[in-house]
Amino acid sequence: IFNKNKLTVAKSKDGSTYETGEIESYENITNVGTIDNTGNVTVKNSTLKIEESSKSISITKDSIDSDTGVTLFKNQTVNSTGTSYTYNNKTTVNFEGTTNLKGATNATANITVNGADLLVKGNTTLTGNTERRSKLLGCYGRFASTYDRLMSDVDYDAWAEYIYAMLECERAKRVVECACGTGEIGLRLAKKGLDMTCTDISREMLERASEKARRMGVKPVFACMDMRKLCVHRPADAVISACDGVNYLASPSDMSMFFDAAYAALKKDGLLLFDISSRHKLRDIIGGNTFASDEGDAAYIWSNAYDDVSKLCEMRLTVFERRGELYEKYEETHIQRAHSVAETENRLKKAGFELIGAYEAFTLRACDDSSERIQFAARRV
Repeated sequence: IFNKNKLTVAKSKDGSTYETGEIESYENITNVGTIDNTGNVTVKNSTLKIEESSKSISITKDSIDSDTGVTLFKNQTVNSTGTSYTYNNKTTVNFEGTTNLKGATNATANITVNGADLLVKGNTTLTGNTERRSKLLGCYGRFASTYDRLMSDVDYDAWAEYIYAMLECERAKRVVECACGTGEIGLRLAKKGLDMTCTDISREMLERASEKARRMGVKPVFACMDMRKLCVHRPADAVISACDGVNYLASPSDMSMFFDAAYAALKKDGLLLFDISSRHKLRDIIGGNTFASDEGDAAYIWSNAYDDVSKLCEMRLTVFERRGELYEKYEETHIQRAHSVAETENRLKKAGFELIGAYEAFTLRACDDSSERIQFAARRV
């Protein structure tokens, strides 16, 4: 909203209205109205500055998450100056002159800041929901061209067979896949005769999947879509997501949005299948570690940092692709959330699903604390 986008309504003390332009700093503004008609202020890839305001932001919509409440800043380090909060070993939130800060100002709002600075000066009241998150659309852009080479050790045949067996048990024929990536799972299911709709938020990944579909002689429907906003023309027998798609839903509320959308997309008794990298895997195996691989024409360095408060794992990927005699370097940052089994099951039930099972991936054994990948199966009731 503040990055090369239009502001809907912003009135200054003299009554001026700003309707266009790149708005990143508000000074002496009494009331910043409703943005995007949601009552939420969302800042992406820019710094929000509010200075000398008697009432910086007035928002009526209450966006508190029932699971996180107002504990976002619990156990974080307070700088000796008294108003600087340290997050992931760097200052990402700095409140100056704030009257009341209890994790959420006046205990009425959530403030989520991931990998960026939020600066508020001279603020007396901040209510509603203020978010700053990494841009999901930035994931799997350039990386789409290299993804399959760096995932060449994955046994997609076995993975697709595992999912197909679950679908077959429920006699599911019309299937929607979310976060399909380059199509390795969905196209194999289409080859088996399933009526597949493959969706992903990355156009680049969908382009790769479409190229593969032509080579394989299958014709699934492709759609560029955020899985939180899944929408279908007719109810599906099953909705599936494989290989960490749900981990990219970086908050419990995002996960609930997906479950609600999947519920609406399914027919009665329809099946929801998805897997997650477990909290154990993201925290204890990946978090705090760096991995590297050289595949000849491409190589990568994958550095990971896990935050135990937010349960987010930041993955910084540096890729080198051969271009003639030289290598070209590019970088992407991915954020995954380590959803717990209990939290996931609870949100499935809230969305109206009946849990069939939470399994050790690629088996039908119940998962446990040592599981690295967990497969969920749920039914719409």
